Amino acid sequence: METVLAITEPIFSVLEFCDGEGPKIGEIYERMNNMVGKIKDIMDKDDNLHKNDYSEIEYVIFSRWEKMNTQCLAYALSTVL
Repeated sequence: METVLAITEPIFSVLEFCDGEGPKIGEIYERMNNMVGKIKDIMDKDDNLHKNDYSEIEYVIFSRWEKMNTQCLAYALSTVL
């Protein structure tokens, strides 16, 4: 349970930041990189029973990130044209 909470805290932090007012895109990329780094640090701890599962978590995060980027690009292009 502690590992799940530790992993979801950085994710929640990025989501909470994105929900705020004002332009965000410039800072979101940096926060995403920081989030992935924090999750990797948590998963690499010696006492983590799920240490070998980091690649799966990373895959889920980046596949969602790529999907979101594609949707944002489609939205931006559709509003410009």
